[in-house]
Amino acid sequence: LTPLSLRVIEAIQHAKATLDAGVTTVRDASGTPIGFKMAAERGLIAAPRMRISVSALSQTGGHGDTLMPSGTHAPVLPMSGPFEWPETICDGVEEVRRAVRRVLRAGADFVKLHATGGVLSPSDEPGATQFSREEIAVMVAEAAAQGKTCMAHAQGTEGIRNAVLCGVES
Repeated sequence: LTPLSLRVIEAIQHAKATLDAGVTTVRDASGTPIGFKMAAERGLIAAPRMRISVSALSQTGGHGDTLMPSGTHAPVLPMSGPFEWPETICDGVEEVRRAVRRVLRAGADFVKLHATGGVLSPSDEPGATQFSREEIAVMVAEAAAQGKTCMAHAQGTEGIRNAVLCGVES
């Protein structure tokens, strides 16, 4: 229910508080668009140096899919689209490849993926395995092709194993 403009102003205050606490570099695992990072780099706002993923990749019905059983969306980020937060719900190797390329085009320093479900997901369990090894391997390869790495949200053993075996950095 919070307007995006208010969320941005609150984020500016949080960034300054983080810097004031002595933190000089942060890694944001989903949600910070390139414009916010650019504002910090240009000195327009007081903030730590940032490494951002822009938004996280999820399979349909996975941890990052905000479609509720009622058919409504309850997104953590504003409406996904071709702008600052590209669409990141993807299934199969070719859709995954395109989604990785979209987040990198949007300014991501690394690719965030959901290797397992999570506690806030409307339709999966925290330990549920998400992307296949083939899909994760494509994410890692596409990121590496642009000198980037991948990080994973992973709670369940099999999802953690899949991420490690496919070369996910963290």
